Amino acid sequence: MEALYNSSLISRTKNILPFIRWRYLEKVNPLKDKKILVVGLSKTGTTSLHDAFEILGIKSIHYPQPYYLLGQTLEFKWHWKFERVQAYSDIPVVAFLDELIKQYPSSYIIHTTREKASWLRSCEKHFSMPAINPVGEALRVKVYGSPIFDEELFSEKYDRHELLIAEKFKNHPDFIEIKLAQEDKWKGLCELLNVPIPDISYPHSNKYSDKSL
Repeated sequence: MEALYNSSLISRTKNILPFIRWRYLEKVNPLKDKKILVVGLSKTGTTSLHDAFEILGIKSIHYPQPYYLLGQTLEFKWHWKFERVQAYSDIPVVAFLDELIKQYPSSYIIHTTREKASWLRSCEKHFSMPAINPVGEALRVKVYGSPIFDEELFSEKYDRHELLIAEKFKNHPDFIEIKLAQEDKWKGLCELLNVPIPDISYPHSNKYSDKSL
């Protein structure tokens, strides 16, 4: 796929009002007809990647809601509004990964990862309190097995998820892994999407509070 814009274009538009910039870049975005699924667990850099998509002019939703709560069970329900968006990330993607792959089989797949001990410490802070609503609680239970942090359950989920992603996408032609600790995150991302590397630092969202990364 040939890139239709370059890094100088991205740089020149970075100070434009966000909505105007977003509307302009989407018109020249070569990826507008293909989806991107971020399959990393929470606290692995999904927010930063979401912000990176925005820099590239890619419409992105962090924490999409392709589901509804039926009793105590989450059910998959995709809404037409999500067709307008290209990239999806965070826990709902993990919770409904099979359904999303079926919906968008030719998607780019990006696995955000983080060293396990660091990830557990971050999750302990982030998931120490109950979810703010029943849907959030149901998502946590579906993905992690508990509505609040449990080191054993989260550790097991981390290991299972790493194995699942490695197996499910071992032959996928458009798959990359982005490690939270790696210095150059733009290179692999932009090579995957076949777009120029922007003249802007890769975002590191919530660096100090470590609320979502």
